[in-house]
Amino acid sequence: MDHGPKMTHVTRQSEGDAAESVRPTEWHAKDTNGQVFYIVKVAYFFWFGAMGSLIPYLSLHYLDIGLTGRQIGLLFGVAPFVTLVSTPLWGAVADILRQHKRIMAITISGVCLCVLGIFLARDVRLLLLFAVLNTLFTAPSIALLDHTTLSLLGERRSRYGRQRVWGAVGWGVMGTLVGYLTQWMGLSWSFYAFFVMMGVTLAIALRLPIESPPARVPYAAALRVLMQRRWLIIVFVTVFVQMAARATGFGFLTLHLNDLGATRGVIGLSVAIASISEVPIFFFGSFLLDAFGRRGTLLFSLVATFLLLLGYGLAPSPSVILVVQILQGPALSGMWIAAIDYTRTAAPEGMGATTQALLESVVWGMGVGTGNLVAGVLYDAVGAAMLFRVAATAVAVALAFFLVAGRSLPAEAEQGSAG
Repeated sequence: MDHGPKMTHVTRQSEGDAAESVRPTEWHAKDTNGQVFYIVKVAYFFWFGAMGSLIPYLSLHYLDIGLTGRQIGLLFGVAPFVTLVSTPLWGAVADILRQHKRIMAITISGVCLCVLGIFLARDVRLLLLFAVLNTLFTAPSIALLDHTTLSLLGERRSRYGRQRVWGAVGWGVMGTLVGYLTQWMGLSWSFYAFFVMMGVTLAIALRLPIESPPARVPYAAALRVLMQRRWLIIVFVTVFVQMAARATGFGFLTLHLNDLGATRGVIGLSVAIASISEVPIFFFGSFLLDAFGRRGTLLFSLVATFLLLLGYGLAPSPSVILVVQILQGPALSGMWIAAIDYTRTAAPEGMGATTQALLESVVWGMGVGTGNLVAGVLYDAVGAAMLFRVAATAVAVALAFFLVAGRSLPAEAEQGSAG
């Protein structure tokens, strides 16, 4: 029985008709049937389609069941701190045990069960428990998918964006469709759509060509090498502040639009515009990295994030926010492709999943968690408009920090990835 593309020890790798020379000691995907990268793209589409079906509407669900802004901020903010521990732990377990596919399947299944708990629960303490458990499984799942994609690409990791772009498409398509669906049928349909999309994601994950090559460097030795790369801390601090500020929009932009009188359809349209804006950034990510380098790409994303959040804070109507949403791609996608490339450069052999998981924990754990906790307090105290202006100020501080500290990054950190 054919179980799809196999991982083999090869000297050439292809993506479509493209080929590349790689070191014979590296593991790569031999695309025996021309389908391996299609499977990866579909996996991104359904994973982010599931998240796009739920996350933009989750705060409205919480509001409908009677939670306050502080309680919503708590649910969005506390749980991601679990990512600080859980994601690197899962990544380390995957690298040490060489069981990446099995762990991905376990974590995706866990996400489905936890979201079911969130859907059924009404007590804040129970909701917090399920939110924490959901985070325990969510970040490791996408970290392992990113690790798989980067491993398959090998030295051509600057083309990561051409795979990840399908996540933006999935988020935009489902976020828009679910916006109209919930307007007609009720918020419960955001959960129903999530379960369908994530169920398909699990089926695809079992078909992904994930096999774990034996580590050639002892894990403890590789960890010591990673800890010596202090320049990575500068990058992590920058993207942490950037993401903490940007995260204010994840849980509270929907509420801000609702306060401004937007319909659910308009909210869905805002999701679509933001997602569409990510497509060219991801698709042409390798050109951005070649033209501006990692540092230039990250600075570009910081400026876009500042303008995006300032636009939220100054917008007098939903229509203005729809226009501002075009900055989502440069802001979020630009940050991610630069951070991914920095992190993959820092990863010692045998620590790909662990290093990727560290980035996920800084961005989606500490960053999102801090941003949502602060956002919940500010939303209740001063309202959404002032909340976003404060967030824009924080990004300006991060921009100044990276302009100064980023000059000290060594040549090994700034050399472009092979494209």
